[in-house]
Amino acid sequence: MANRPAEAVTEFLSTLQRITSCISPGVLRPSRNYYTPAATAHEIAFQVLPPPLQMSVPSVQTLALNIAHAYRIIESDAPGAPWQVTTAGYAYGLELADDQTGREIIVFHWHPHEQTVTIPHIHLEAGAQLGFAPLANAHVPSGRVTLESVVRLAIDLGARPRRRNWEDILTATEKAFEARRRA
Repeated sequence: MANRPAEAVTEFLSTLQRITSCISPGVLRPSRNYYTPAATAHEIAFQVLPPPLQMSVPSVQTLALNIAHAYRIIESDAPGAPWQVTTAGYAYGLELADDQTGREIIVFHWHPHEQTVTIPHIHLEAGAQLGFAPLANAHVPSGRVTLESVVRLAIDLGARPRRRNWEDILTATEKAFEARRRA
């Protein structure tokens, strides 16, 4: 939480960048006027393609991480820190980056502002090679998923961490998120 909206957003973006830096040198790109409170949510997008994530297992196909994160800047009721950033939705995806188009493996969605499926859910895509066609269009309920969890999954799937202390970073940022989480 911060004294000004810009401080709250800077802190929020810094945390997201720290999380993604565990596996990627890429830079998050916020929408225009990203530090100004607005009626609609701001978006930040990130795609690690190219270059794809470095894999620790050479036989594993290369992964790419895609992030679309919506957030709002809201007034806080905390004394001395009137502004904070809250998540308004997300789409975190891992895809195979072995060709020009890429093939999604798994995508984590939460878009409560849409009128269709508002619950947090997972899409298991063609890249997962599950062989059960109905899963391609299913919205598998998941509960809220943190970006830290998706980065851990990428590492479990073979992405090579770029930082020796990646576990400490992910644990600390996730713990801080859970402490200030609104819903």
